Amino acid sequence: EAKGGPFTPLARRLSAQIIRERLKIRAHIFWNSSRFFWEIPPSLTASLAQSQLVIFKGDANYRRLVGDSRWPAAAPLADAVPYFPAPFVTLRTLKSDPIVGLQPGQAEALDRVDAEWRVNGKRGVIQAMV
Repeated sequence: EAKGGPFTPLARRLSAQIIRERLKIRAHIFWNSSRFFWEIPPSLTASLAQSQLVIFKGDANYRRLVGDSRWPAAAPLADAVPYFPAPFVTLRTLKSDPIVGLQPGQAEALDRVDAEWRVNGKRGVIQAMV
């Protein structure tokens, strides 16, 4: 925690929630693997099923959620991830092709202004299935 840095208040709030056990960080060897999230081991699935909200971050984890597949961009997130055992939010900077949950026509509009929008890291999404 940098003294007086812009994230100091956030770090303090998160630390307080961890102390109160309202925020839990769960370590598991699965998170370091390259396996898709529908391959989560049963013991971890059972633990996640008890969560009120799971937070995923990053392009690689998004790809693991949607199977690293090129879904129709307007396909609902729930169609791509029907298997996950708990509500979740995913935060991602786009660095690869897979994307779901956009409004109809939104991907085509982006294609017209930036042919590399899916992969150049200039855009991001926050999506939730709660």
